[in-house]
This record gives sequence, structure tokens and C-alpha cells, in this order.
Amino acid sequence: MINHILLFWFLFIFIFDIYFYVKKNIIFYSVKFNRHWRNNFFNFALTKLLSLAIFVPVILYASAHPLMNVINIVGGVTSIILGVVVLDFIGYIFHRLCHKNKFMWRFHEIHHLDEVLDATTGLRVHFFELMLHTFFNFLIIWLLGISSESVLVHSIIGFIIAIFHHSKIRLPVNFEKKLSNFITTPRFHAPHHDKEYKNNNSNYAFIFPVWDRIFKTYHDKTFTQDWNYGLAYKQDVNMLDSILSPFKKH
Repeated sequence: MINHILLFWFLFIFIFDIYFYVKKNIIFYSVKFNRHWRNNFFNFALTKLLSLAIFVPVILYASAHPLMNVINIVGGVTSIILGVVVLDFIGYIFHRLCHKNKFMWRFHEIHHLDEVLDATTGLRVHFFELMLHTFFNFLIIWLLGISSESVLVHSIIGFIIAIFHHSKIRLPVNFEKKLSNFITTPRFHAPHHDKEYKNNNSNYAFIFPVWDRIFKTYHDKTFTQDWNYGLAYKQDVNMLDSILSPFKKH
């Protein structure tokens, strides 16, 4: 049931993105777009398979065998909410590390090489980056005792928000500014995908933008200009290299 809802959500946003391209007379079957589609869907298929086979069981094990029950001891809905907030905060820290650590950047770079920002960009995560993120989450879930319910709710909300904030949806600016106080929105996330280093090292938040405001990584030009997606120093790679290039000698 949950998978059907998430699929419906993705298709709904994806169809809107296609409508955006048609309305703007953008040729979404060009060479650049073909590479974009192939890379994004292929990386998603690979990470999905590995998640089901390895990553999900590992996380569920950590949740079932916690070292301490710091979060679970609260009980009820409160513990679920706390778990979601903690996991999102860990995601923010992990995301910043991906940009600052050269080894981790090799894999996160694949996400940023996408020169077309739309809903499918939210699917484009290198499997090794997901493995590293799973390891981070495993430690926190195991150490603090975060329930499987929290993990599930965080995963669902995370997917919904990721598809949304990478999409072409543009809400009225004033409304989106207010909404971005609570969740990450497309215009909020857009600077993070700009080609320039000084811009893409900002607005890291996955679900809750409050982390960027607390830790002063919020871009002061958010909502005020357009952005040029991709990376200034490198063009997007082909489908096979989107998997293999991070392992090649740098």
C-alpha cells in the first residue's frame, strides 16, 4: 500500500515536470535529457535493489537490537516524532560531510552532476553513498534506540519531500517562503544544485530547513534569483560512469 502511494506521488510530480517542459517548449528527449533520464532511473533501480536486499535489513536489525533506548523510552507518537527529527538532523550532518570530505564527495558528486533538476534527480543517489548513509543511520539508531516506526515514517516523508523539492513545481513565492520555514521546497533547494561551489555548499536540509538556519548554511539569495544546475568543473557522465567513475583514481 505504502509503495503504491509513493509511486503515485512520484508519477504525479513527474507528470507535472513533463507538463512544465512542454509548456516551456523544452525538448526533453535531447541528448542531455536522455542521459539525465538514464542516469537517474538506473541509479535508483540499483539503490532500490540493494536497499531491499541489504540496507533495510541492516537498519531494522539496529532498531530491534538497540544499545540504549534513549528515544524509545519516551514511547508513543512522541518517540516516533523524535526519531524522525533525529534522523533528519543526522541526514543534514551527513550531507554536509559529503560536500566537505573528498572521499565522500566522489559519490555525492554523481547527484550534483545532473544538469537538469527535476523530480527524477531526487532518485539519483550513488549506491555507495547510500551505503555510507546507512552506516551513519545504523550507528544512531543502534545507539539511541530509534524505533522501526520512526525509520519508516522518516523514509516515507523523506522520499515525498525529496521528489517535491527537486521538482519543477513553483508555488507562489510568498507562500513558498513561508512553507520553507517548515519543509524543504523547490526554490529553497535550488541553490544547492548550482554549478558554483559557493552556492552549492548551502541549503543542505533534506526535510526540515531549520538546520540550515541554525547552523548558518542558508543561502542569502534563496528565492531571489535563478540557478545554473550541474557542476562548473565537470560535465555529466554516461550511465555506466555514473556508477564506476567514483571508484576510479582521482
